[in-house]
Amino acid sequence: CSVLILAAGSHKYIRSLTPEGSAAAAAVTAACGAFAPWLSSGMEPVLFSFLILAAFFYSTGAERPVEYGVSGVLCALVVMCRPEGVFLAAPIFAFHYITHLRRRDRGFFISIFKFVYVYAPYFLWRLWYYGGVMPNSFHAKIGFGYRQAARGAEYFFDYFILAAPLVLFAAAAGFYIFSDLKKNARDAACASGR
Repeated sequence: CSVLILAAGSHKYIRSLTPEGSAAAAAVTAACGAFAPWLSSGMEPVLFSFLILAAFFYSTGAERPVEYGVSGVLCALVVMCRPEGVFLAAPIFAFHYITHLRRRDRGFFISIFKFVYVYAPYFLWRLWYYGGVMPNSFHAKIGFGYRQAARGAEYFFDYFILAAPLVLFAAAAGFYIFSDLKKNARDAACASGR
């Protein structure tokens, strides 16, 4: 439910979106065949989705040191929830670094510090407890070798067929949002140069 509330309020974080666009995003998410079954599963995909949205929305609008700190903590929680969260955290840190170069503030370093401060103890505990980078459940469920690759390919194509419309919609929305962020940054740089 929190994911849908965040999606419905996305126009508050992304200036180029209208309330109608946010409502449409929430409706598409609720109706998505790849998302809806997980709502009652009690597993981590819904939490992961919530953390991704919260980290993205909060990070793109970060301006004060405390906001950069919260961004770093949210990125750490995303990666702690699922290891592939690093594919969201890395672009956020790249965005903070580009912003740091433009503003000459300490935001990038604050977000990195907070990320390491939260994630490093968890990672060290996991390494000590499980004796490896990945938990035992990963090795028990996945294994290694040709069968793993075949099972992964089958899983990917089954998921992609189910989620193709949402993936295409998300890719188009992501391109539009990042284009708008770039335009806003250029406009702000032009305005400050006057």
